[in-house]
Amino acid sequence: MSRCVQTFDWYCVSSNRAHFQQYKMFCFEYTSKIKLFELGPDGGDHETDGDLMAETDVLAYDCAAREKYAMMFDEPVLLQLGWWYVAWARVSGPSSDCGSHGQATITTDDSVVFQFKSSKKSNNGTDVNAGQIPQLLLPSNDSSTAKGKQQTSEPVHILKRSFARTVSVECFESLLRILHWSWTTLVLGVEELRGLKGFQYTATLLDLERLRFVGTCCLRLLRVYICEIFPISASTKAVVEESSKLAECLGKTRSLLKKILSEGMDNCLTKLDNDPQGYLSQPLTLLEAVLQECHNTFTACFHSFYPTPALQWACLCDLLNCLDQDIAEANFRTSSSRLLAAVMSALCNTSVKLTSILPIAYDGEVLLRSLVKQVSTENDSALAHRFPLLVAHMEKLSHTEENLMGMTSFREVLEKMLVIVVLPVRKSLRKEVELFSPHLVSNTCGLLASIVSELTASALGSEVDGLNSLHSVKSTPNRFTKMSQGRSWNTGNGSPDAICLTVDKPGVVLVGFCVYGGGGIHEYELEVLADDAQTEHPGDSAHTHRWTSLELVKGTYSTDDSPSDIAEIRLDKAVPLKEGVKYAVRLRNYGSRTANGDGGMTTVQCSDGMAFTFSTCSLSSNGTNQTRGQIPQILYYRSEYDGDLQSQLLSKANEEDKNCSRALSVVSAVVRAAKDLLHRAFAVDAEDIPELLSSSSLFSMLLPLILAYIGPVATSVPKVRCGKCCLFYFFLLLYLAAVEVFGLVQELLPAASALNQKYAPPAFNPNQSTDSTTGNQPEQGLSACTTSSHYAVIESDHPYKQAGVAQYKVSFPDCVRWTTIEFDPQCGTAQPEDVLRLLIPSRSIHLSSHGTKPLAHDTINTWVELKKISGSNGWPTTVLVLPGNEALFSLETASDYVKDEKACFYGFKCVAVGYEFNPGPDEGIIQLEKELAYLGSVCAAALMKKDLALPIGNELEEDLEILEEASLQVCKAHSGILGKGLVLSHSPTILEALEGNLPLHLQTNEHSFLEDFITCVQNSSGGRLARWLQPDSYADPQKTSLILNKDDIRCSWPTTVAVQTKDQYGDIVHVPNMKVEVKAVPVSQKKSMQQECMRKLQRLPGSTNPSFSGTADLTFGGLPMPKLEATYEPMIVKEARYIAITMMKAYENYSFEELRFASPTPKRPSENMLIRANTDGTYSANWTPGAVGLYTIHVTIDGIEIDAGLEVEVKDPPKGMIPPGTQMVKPKAEPQPSKVRKFVSKDSAGLRVRSHPSLQSEQIGIVQVNGTITFIDEIHNDDGVWLRLNDETVKKYVPNMNGYTEAWCLSFNQHVGRSLLVPANSVFNASQGVRDIGFLSWTPLTIFPQEAGGQSEQSVKEVSSSGRPSQEAPSMQEQDRVGQGGGPGLYKVVKTGPSGHNIRSCPNLRGIPIGMLVLGNTVKAVGEVVNTEGTWVQLDKNSVVEFCESDEGEAWSLARDRGGNQYLRHEEGKSLLT
Repeated sequence: MSRCVQTFDWYCVSSNRAHFQQYKMFCFEYTSKIKLFELGPDGGDHETDGDLMAETDVLAYDCAAREKYAMMFDEPVLLQLGWWYVAWARVSGPSSDCGSHGQATITTDDSVVFQFKSSKKSNNGTDVNAGQIPQLLLPSNDSSTAKGKQQTSEPVHILKRSFARTVSVECFESLLRILHWSWTTLVLGVEELRGLKGFQYTATLLDLERLRFVGTCCLRLLRVYICEIFPISASTKAVVEESSKLAECLGKTRSLLKKILSEGMDNCLTKLDNDPQGYLSQPLTLLEAVLQECHNTFTACFHSFYPTPALQWACLCDLLNCLDQDIAEANFRTSSSRLLAAVMSALCNTSVKLTSILPIAYDGEVLLRSLVKQVSTENDSALAHRFPLLVAHMEKLSHTEENLMGMTSFREVLEKMLVIVVLPVRKSLRKEVELFSPHLVSNTCGLLASIVSELTASALGSEVDGLNSLHSVKSTPNRFTKMSQGRSWNTGNGSPDAICLTVDKPGVVLVGFCVYGGGGIHEYELEVLADDAQTEHPGDSAHTHRWTSLELVKGTYSTDDSPSDIAEIRLDKAVPLKEGVKYAVRLRNYGSRTANGDGGMTTVQCSDGMAFTFSTCSLSSNGTNQTRGQIPQILYYRSEYDGDLQSQLLSKANEEDKNCSRALSVVSAVVRAAKDLLHRAFAVDAEDIPELLSSSSLFSMLLPLILAYIGPVATSVPKVRCGKCCLFYFFLLLYLAAVEVFGLVQELLPAASALNQKYAPPAFNPNQSTDSTTGNQPEQGLSACTTSSHYAVIESDHPYKQAGVAQYKVSFPDCVRWTTIEFDPQCGTAQPEDVLRLLIPSRSIHLSSHGTKPLAHDTINTWVELKKISGSNGWPTTVLVLPGNEALFSLETASDYVKDEKACFYGFKCVAVGYEFNPGPDEGIIQLEKELAYLGSVCAAALMKKDLALPIGNELEEDLEILEEASLQVCKAHSGILGKGLVLSHSPTILEALEGNLPLHLQTNEHSFLEDFITCVQNSSGGRLARWLQPDSYADPQKTSLILNKDDIRCSWPTTVAVQTKDQYGDIVHVPNMKVEVKAVPVSQKKSMQQECMRKLQRLPGSTNPSFSGTADLTFGGLPMPKLEATYEPMIVKEARYIAITMMKAYENYSFEELRFASPTPKRPSENMLIRANTDGTYSANWTPGAVGLYTIHVTIDGIEIDAGLEVEVKDPPKGMIPPGTQMVKPKAEPQPSKVRKFVSKDSAGLRVRSHPSLQSEQIGIVQVNGTITFIDEIHNDDGVWLRLNDETVKKYVPNMNGYTEAWCLSFNQHVGRSLLVPANSVFNASQGVRDIGFLSWTPLTIFPQEAGGQSEQSVKEVSSSGRPSQEAPSMQEQDRVGQGGGPGLYKVVKTGPSGHNIRSCPNLRGIPIGMLVLGNTVKAVGEVVNTEGTWVQLDKNSVVEFCESDEGEAWSLARDRGGNQYLRHEEGKSLLT
């Protein structure tokens, strides 16, 4: 129910609470929720969904007849003049009162006019004339305020983004003038402070602080405005259309920022030595703050200052040339240093494509004009086309300001950057003043690492596919024949709209989709998925699909992006589609209502002959299908239409190989420079050499990064592009990268190792890690520590909750640098919409260029989604290694629509381990040596791998002369490695080469040795070496020994078997959590028993003698041997009921002795022993033999059974002696049942006391939490179990009976399935304490009534600190329900006699024993009988087969005798009785 409201006059609801009132009729329990939506000034005529301003949670309350209840918001609500709002309320419960004769306009006492209209959101009858929401409660003015002067409040205006970021030329020029004035005045003020002291110094310093604030604000505003006018992303729409005036303003901004960065603090820094009191330290901090903000602004707007790659390259070359002049003039901290650092920092941005800026593919002198023609890219032309005025003005400005004719080649630029990196280290080795600022050196190393990263990414093919720009994007026709007139499609606040599609031809590449738009801004999430299941069978249902996410894109679009209510959404990465495979696109939209299509077509035919087929998708829950809804069009291109695809792929593969060579050349140059520095450092004798080298950016940043980037290149396989006759050349290309990288390692590793051997302590082991806490070397002989003390277990509810979002954050201390995540194999979700998102933080910290302390005022912490997992498949099976010390898990679930009981609702569970890495300041070269050793092992593994993908198919034929020349060059350069051949048994045939089966020579001694070594084969050279290389002690099951007295084992007498676990050396070892099982298996005596039976038959008079075959068999009086298959049943003869077996028709001619003689010999069951670990490598097994005879003791260690079992003989027990440990148990008297109950609950106001046993009766009192009651009667009805209170309890909790004679409390609520009152002695008493309890909180188990009218109580013995039960024991009836009886289910043997616990043929102690149970056995019961002897349970068929001699007939076992002795305990009561 809802109602539109409009306010007049300047009155705001700004009280602490703004709330509604609602009608109620009876004193019942209701639940209600209210919301307030804002429609705007035009909402009265055109009602939309509106914006949600405030809402409450679902609240429960009571309300009497003819009364109203006030619902209040948590926060104040502000209403604006003339705006329309929707007051929305939802009430759940019985029927309520309602109002009538409503008024459309109401004026309050404060002259506030409210106008009401009916709302479209109302679906329960509420409108202006009648219904709910009778009042809007407003706060009254304070009396003191009313008597005084009337206070007037000014209107509050909301500054929107469009207003705050609208830029004009005048605004730009004003900001530039203010920035120029503040910077100039700040520099002059710093100069003036040199002669000031005391009050004048403090006052001037405060003025400089204000100037710092003004300059910083101007720079930030300029940065925001420039990025709004000229956004860096091509898909982002500019806020203001470009003009020549704005381009000129941008040019002035660039000039001013370059001037500020060029001036810097160079003049002030030279005077720091003349400032012993430190008066210049504070103003220099202010200057540094402004310069840091200027650096950030220049870096963020670099794409606008230099909009083309040619201009960016020219700027870099000009600054490097200026740096050469400064080096020649010995002026190292000059104007170009800070500016060059800013340019290099801007080029390190991930949005900059360095291969399009740097002429890496060109050698020699390259002029600007030729560079512009040859290096122009698709992005360059797109940016120039977007902002032609900006490009023209910036090119003109660069011609006047910079020396564009001084362009150099990339090789020269690389040498100059290496000079910046290497020269400071050389100066430090000679104890001279450093040349360049650390900020410039660090950014130069970052730029070199970015170049190598981009080249290796392109060489590996992981870069974004560059073929997309070669194709023209097409769009399919609209799959809907008409579009809705109004915007009536509800987005569902993120509810998914999805559709399935297939294509009929290959070569289709998906680029994006068209979606319907509407008013306002919409936030979307669009995902493309593929069906992994077999879709060839049309009969498969929708829920059998297994969707795998291929691409996910997020963003926003507005009305400006959808002029015809259709907006385009482009994917970040193109997705190729396969013919006949079903794909799905899922759209989650957040915002107001949108348009939608109707009259959809199943198949859409495109102009190029492509056909897209659409079908209903199971992922769609917002109404979209093939006939109506969202997603009208698809954006795609055909790869085979725009040119020869084969030639394009060949060109791309050749370019990847060239980029691989270019990356190796850059890395080679850096390695040569590092090698020279290591040799120079080795020649210098100084103790601080390792610390000096480790602190340099070259060894701490550049080298580790490029070694990590170049590693995958060594293991990569070249693209298939050579002919069938060029197999040898293919192998050369395969090994070329690995050989070259291996050569770099061989060049640098000896120098690093020699330096470490010189300065490291004698006990240094390069393969041994350092202490992560102190940074010191561990003692000699200690192994590297790979464990961690930082770990956490993250898990959701099992099963997880539906329709919710649960987030779990892991945060380790700052000393943790790496975090590993390992998921449990049980992880899984039931629906594709139930997803787990794994996010890691992305931090960007801007450091200052001078001084030792970093400025982190611009630290930004954002969470980046690393992985999204759903379903039962696709969960990581290996350990994930994440950088940093934090991780965020977000489990987002939808409502359960699958309704599949077999689906996995487990959720997730994982273990996070944090690892510290804090190397000392002098360990950089040690870490470098480890990195080089690892890279060398990667190269060696690549050279020895067998799984080679040989070129197959019809590839293009290459020029054989060129291939032969290249092959000779490779063999000549790396003859040492390639001279040994390819380990082939013979030259491969054409068929073997085409199929990829290399004739490797595997039948060698080396291969056999490696197999034995890996599998650790015993009594082999490889196995002995593997054992020798693993000298640590480990438990060997075959070395296990048993200790017991074989001569003193008696039937029904307890004995102990000791098990000793030993290692491979025969020493006793203790392994925690080792599973040890000991079982006594009877030895089969079937043959001997048959022979004995034959002898007994021969001894009988009249028995058959084998020598006289013709004589009749008189064993059973001439009758045949009785068959024992007949089922026992009582016989009635002449109105007399006989229960003797000899009265049955099948056995009426046999006597009891004959039937007993013919019955089979009872089988002896195997007996499992109870194991107790002694924590010293020994285990004690308690065994009470149940029968006489031979047994074999079998021992199993962690599922591995030892080879030989020990055979023992069980003898008869001595006559007349009681087995040791047997005690006569005296029956206990049954205690009376307790009538005291306690109300235990959380977050409750109490338990209602009612006049009658009904939820509709009147409440006359309340029992507080932890309050106790005593009852005198108990009844059961549809509401549950009611207890009638005694007089003392009534006086305690009922203040006034109001004429009623009874008081009742609800003990068990049948509607919610919850027990409200528990026995007072079953509540855990924390003050007494309990020993050996491994949990912190404890709740008693509730046993629900099984039959109507039966009494259901729960009781648990209180355990004191001494471990004995309390004096107030529960009743025997309660004990029957708490695990000691309980009907069908699992029972565990908790008490036995000396020889075990008998299983009988009927529920009677005189029944025939047919089996035996020992302590700890678990059986399943299917029935229960209570008689004078106690409680008996009937065993199911599986238990009969396992524990009885025969599986025929019934099997009963005594669970509890009449004396109170419990033999079998119900497993449901285990937690209560523990």
